[in-house]
Amino acid sequence: MSKRLFDAAMRPTVNRVKLAIGRAVLRLVSDAGVLQRLQIEGLKDELFWADRIQNYGFYSNPPPGADVAVVFQGGDRGAGVAVGVDHRDYRPKNLKTGEAMMADMFGKFIYMQDDGTIVIKATKIRLEAAMVEGTGEIKDRCDSDGKTMSGMRASHNTHKHPENGGAGPTDVPTEPM
Repeated sequence: MSKRLFDAAMRPTVNRVKLAIGRAVLRLVSDAGVLQRLQIEGLKDELFWADRIQNYGFYSNPPPGADVAVVFQGGDRGAGVAVGVDHRDYRPKNLKTGEAMMADMFGKFIYMQDDGTIVIKATKIRLEAAMVEGTGEIKDRCDSDGKTMSGMRASHNTHKHPENGGAGPTDVPTEPM
């Protein structure tokens, strides 16, 4: 077989391989189904839907404009699977080697730092648990005049104040905290 005939015979296979992996831009998210579906724009204004495979336990609904890495089964542009999504505008930058962060586009984050500190930035943290335990201190207003829970407990347990009518100080609380 001549090289020209071989090249002509291989052209469809080569084209499918070239189309098997791509980069696209997110336009729309459908998050109601079993898998999240992304409407993405690929080559030359090519618009199509792709299933999104997310890491178990870590789910998100990325904003439009995000970059999408997509794999097309057998090079079929109608059978896309999004395997990675990132948004340049909201990606945390300058993490140290080994650090990790979960972040959203609104400025909230959970940041696991290299020194063992976990920083959480949020307007509110709600825990739904039957018990919350800690092996160390809990301190409020830690950047100013905060008090520890054990300090507040000690203050409460030894607290006395003048009694109404000037009869002397009260006894310490009968039920310690």
